[in-house]
Amino acid sequence: MTLTKVLISVFLAALLAFVMVGCGGSKQVSQMELQTRDVEVTQALNDYLYRNFGGYGDPKFATSWYSNIVKVEVNHSSRHPTATLVTNIYPDEEGKKFAQTIAFAVSGFNDPPMETIIIKNEQGRILAHVYR
Repeated sequence: MTLTKVLISVFLAALLAFVMVGCGGSKQVSQMELQTRDVEVTQALNDYLYRNFGGYGDPKFATSWYSNIVKVEVNHSSRHPTATLVTNIYPDEEGKKFAQTIAFAVSGFNDPPMETIIIKNEQGRILAHVYR
């Protein structure tokens, strides 16, 4: 093997290693960006619900179901955002109707629009599952 071929092989191996490391690094940044975006959108969805359905903290002006929301979470692990709301709603027929009402309210949030909306109770039972 000539010196030129050896140098070219070493150069190509180094370039390949650089590209592979660079791709891995950008994937981590992308994951961090998604996690940051999840936190920002979760806060924006919380604010939307508080302003439009929570009566700005005054129970007199809040909807009948707003106080049942225990936790709001947005996840971008797939290509489209998913909103999951945990509630203290009992999983009977009336509770499922409340859950559908909450899912409908969340569907009005468009920053960004939620592709999937899941309403659960605190035990993890799904009460409403909406695809947009």
